[in-house]
Amino acid sequence: MLPIHARPSIYSKSTRPYLITCILLHCIIYLTATPVTLAHTTHNKLIQQYFNSQKTKRIINTSTRIHIASNLFLGKPYAYDGLGENGSSVLEQNPWFRTDQFDCMTYVSTVLALVKTNNPSNFIQTIKKIRYHKEPASFFNRNHFLSLDWNSANTKNHYIKDISSQITDQNNKPVYQIATANINKRNWLIKTYNKWKQTEKLSTLDHQNFQNEINQATTHINTTPYIPLTKLFTKNNSLNVYIKKQIPDGAIIEIVRPNWKIADKIGTNINMSHLGFAIYKQGQLFFRHAAENKFVLDIPLQDYLLPYYLNKHSSVKGIAILKVI
Repeated sequence: MLPIHARPSIYSKSTRPYLITCILLHCIIYLTATPVTLAHTTHNKLIQQYFNSQKTKRIINTSTRIHIASNLFLGKPYAYDGLGENGSSVLEQNPWFRTDQFDCMTYVSTVLALVKTNNPSNFIQTIKKIRYHKEPASFFNRNHFLSLDWNSANTKNHYIKDISSQITDQNNKPVYQIATANINKRNWLIKTYNKWKQTEKLSTLDHQNFQNEINQATTHINTTPYIPLTKLFTKNNSLNVYIKKQIPDGAIIEIVRPNWKIADKIGTNINMSHLGFAIYKQGQLFFRHAAENKFVLDIPLQDYLLPYYLNKHSSVKGIAILKVI
């Protein structure tokens, strides 16, 4: 996935589609800052309504909770990189959460936090667990890379489980392949730092933190199992029914671009570019996601993926399937 939180204001329109959140430069929160509660935010009304709903309180089934939580934000406009740590640094000035706008990563993270939280008092703490791989919650501790950081952290949190390698064909043979990318966090940090320096908005501490992180950063070999589009579609250009039935209702679907060559734009290649939810409605499988430059919407998964399948030169090669547990 794309590094989640490179600011859109410092990237050109041609570059922004390559940066996630839904992904990823696409992410942070200082735990030492003044605690932020729902009462201190301007985005708490819809969240409070969700937790106050008697219907929600009675529902234990995870997929149904995903339907309800994700449905809350249908129609909300797309906006890149809208979350932060409510901090003083320009890197962290956005709120912990919001309900008025989303990119793909902030949308999935917010819905997942609602699903995995039983009461509003724990909501922000859950957001932190989802969006940061260690304390203190900060820009530099965000899960910037979907396949490398976000998936790993939330697997450890026991929030998600990658089931891509468990999907089989009619002969009970696994259909997955492996996407591999060398994710160069150092080069990504350098690229991000240079963009931010041009804005002249970084504090002395921001400069120091960037330098420290750059000096410590390394390259990571990231491997990701995924279902190839060539297995997902039939010769009739429709979804393989046998495979589709193995995609759980409410699962997270991630768009896989093996070793996507965008280092010239963000400093590193990556494996993933987007994500959303698998939503079944009257037997039809939809992809519910924050669509770039549009809004949160439903589109039949077949319609979303078919153009990529038909374009043999597309960098999109398949999907990863992660069950919310």
